[in-house]
This record gives sequence, C-alpha cells and structure tokens, in this order.
Amino acid sequence: MRERLAGEDVYPRGYDEKSYGDMRRWEQTVRPDMLFCGAPHILVPHAPLGAGEPVQDVIIAGTYFELLCASRGLGAVMMTFPLDVLALMPDVRALLGIPEDHYVGMVVGFGYPQIPYARATQRGLDPARVRTLSLG
Repeated sequence: MRERLAGEDVYPRGYDEKSYGDMRRWEQTVRPDMLFCGAPHILVPHAPLGAGEPVQDVIIAGTYFELLCASRGLGAVMMTFPLDVLALMPDVRALLGIPEDHYVGMVVGFGYPQIPYARATQRGLDPARVRTLSLG
C-alpha cells in the first residue's frame, strides 16, 4: 500500500471528509448500495463531443428511456454520482464500449421497483362523461 502524499485528497472527487462520512453512514442505515441505488440494470447514454448538442442529447435519451420504463411498469432512477467513479476507471469505460470522445452525463438504473407509487393523478373516468360521435 503506497503512502499518501501531503495534501493528496483521499476522498472521491467532490467530497470532503464530512460528506463522505455521511454517505458511509447512510449506507449503513438508509441504502446499502449508494452507487447504483439498488438498481439491477443500468443504461449509460452517451453522445459524441463536437457533433450536435451532446449534453441535451444525453438528457433527452435518458428522459425518453425513463418514460419507456414507466410505461412498462419498471422503475428508473437517473444518477450522476457513478460518473465520478467511472471517470476514475477508464478500463471500465472501455469495457462498456464508451469512446473517450463521448459525453456521459448520467447513468440510468432500472428494474422492477421495490416500492410502487403513482406517477400522476390516479382518478377514474365516469363513463357517462364520454361522448362518442358516429358518422353514418
């Protein structure tokens, strides 16, 4: 094990000692898988840099995928925390087939939800309110 250099940060990018400690405590009490939120599957939408609008393209792709999951009874969660980990592991990025010149803005975890919840207003429609038009 190598010695840490003076001033070298031992915490993941964007975290200090307090926030990293909070995350570790939450893993004990709230959610054991803080990286992928317990999702059994992931989708990593990415787009080439320098062509079109990669940031917007990735957001649109992730949003459409989330809608597709919802329409099929699957849960989806858009995550950015795994991106810091992915940036530290270029071999995993290569294993996933993501070219170096592609923008990755999120990781979408998906699967059957543990806790189902209503996505929008859930109300019945009174059949007497439906009017049909017949031409003929």
